[in-house]
Amino acid sequence: MDDLSTIVEPISTLQKITFGEKFAEYQVLRCNHPGFLPLIIQIEALITGGCQMWFKMYLHQEILVGHLRDFLRKMLQNRFANIAQYKDNIALVVSDFIIIKFDVPLNEIYQKKAEKDGWLYITIAYDYQK
Repeated sequence: MDDLSTIVEPISTLQKITFGEKFAEYQVLRCNHPGFLPLIIQIEALITGGCQMWFKMYLHQEILVGHLRDFLRKMLQNRFANIAQYKDNIALVVSDFIIIKFDVPLNEIYQKKAEKDGWLYITIAYDYQK
């Protein structure tokens, strides 16, 4: 996970992965690592300075949303020079809702918002309200 350039892909590649493929990967992960949650992180084009991007993460269910946000912010700063101007206004968005409570475990969000394929889709976006 240290070399973000090897795992970040254009959003068009995510659209080519079938529901069945994503569901199968979810089942294998949850069977082999029951305390971990599958996440697909999408990055808004404004932040990358180009096209919309995405990558997968598997995180322990007890990680707080605020820790995930801080980790993603630092990780993206190393990859995208464009993020420096937006780093203080980064928002995590799930199902078109900005997550504003950062002291909740990731599992709470996952239980409410995971898709039918078993993945939780989180978008890293610019928070225009700040």
